[in-house]
Amino acid sequence: MAKTMKRKFILIASGALLLVIALLIGLVSLGNYGRTMLQINDIMGYIVRSCGGDSPSPDDGKSMFDFGDYRERIESPYELRYFRVMLDRDDNVTGYDFTHIAAVTERSAAGFVSAALAEKDRNGYYYTDDDFYAFRRVETGTERYIVFLDVTTYLNAANSVTTTGIAIGAFSFLIFFIIVSVSAKYAIKPIVDNMEKQKQFITNAGHELKTPLAIISANTEVMEMMGGRNEWTESTIHQTKRMSSLINDLITLARMEERGDIVLHNVDFSKEALDAAESFKPVATQNKVRLEHDIKENVIVKGDEKLLHELVTILTDNAVKYCDKGGAVRIRLTARGSGIRSKEKGAKLTVSNEYADGAGIDYKRFFERFYRADQSHNSKKQGYGIGLSMANEIVQTCKGRIAVDWKDGVITFTVML
Repeated sequence: MAKTMKRKFILIASGALLLVIALLIGLVSLGNYGRTMLQINDIMGYIVRSCGGDSPSPDDGKSMFDFGDYRERIESPYELRYFRVMLDRDDNVTGYDFTHIAAVTERSAAGFVSAALAEKDRNGYYYTDDDFYAFRRVETGTERYIVFLDVTTYLNAANSVTTTGIAIGAFSFLIFFIIVSVSAKYAIKPIVDNMEKQKQFITNAGHELKTPLAIISANTEVMEMMGGRNEWTESTIHQTKRMSSLINDLITLARMEERGDIVLHNVDFSKEALDAAESFKPVATQNKVRLEHDIKENVIVKGDEKLLHELVTILTDNAVKYCDKGGAVRIRLTARGSGIRSKEKGAKLTVSNEYADGAGIDYKRFFERFYRADQSHNSKKQGYGIGLSMANEIVQTCKGRIAVDWKDGVITFTVML
């Protein structure tokens, strides 16, 4: 139990931090990328104006990030790398301006022009093997041209922020994970100590209560021998047996949570399930219900013989107890996997019973301790809400899953091991 709590604590704390780190990196990267797009767009506007054209209006294909972020300086014409391609009315190239760039020639510019003319929007991007270019098509009253701006530095800077953020986030998460892993046992120690004290109290109190119950039972039997059996002595014996059963279940449940000494090994689940099912036939007959089972042979699982036998016993006892009169209890066990995987160890166990009044019950709470759907807690259906909790503990100990549902008047417990 302590290991499970420690693992959950580490996973929850680490998961929360990972989510926060991812959110922060995402927001910072998105904001930085948006700012980079704003800057590129404003630079394009500056270049168009410096070439004698008018910067397009927002409705003319201009970026949504154009808020005037770029500030023109005296050195601006010398630090920007761009070139222009002049066009006629039929989009034929009439000239080039490579004054502010050295990496592009007339021959290589052909690919730039073709890509820019193929775009529907006036703004776009062109990628070469090594560089990134932003372009803008401009049309004035006297000329038409396309401006290409080398934005490799800007985009690399934006990507660098994201990469650096991811690296810092990963390193921070690793350090946090190590710290949490080391300190987790100290964080959950008060809870673990409290749970251990509760289990120790249940065990000690259970043993202490057994003695007076045994004395009461013995005294009642002596009274029957001396004065004969009557309804009062029968009631006393009946209630002492119920109390003894409750104490035994509580002690068993407390011990079951101490899983450190339970070693799982290959078990013939078919044998244990069949033995448990057959033992309930007289009980089913007494309760006027039919007990049917379909248990496949040689179903092997990782578990413990006693625990698996107890699991089938608990589920069958619950099914018989709550089955409608004249109804049927069905136990089915099959191996998991088929075909070439038929040798895979694992099993699916279903225990179902007819229960017409099962609608409206909160089945999610069935595995809670002391929970009973019959909130009146009358003794017609003898039980304490411990059995299914024990079944859940057994399944978890065997590294499996258990679920329950109700459909068409039938309650079905499904165990996957």
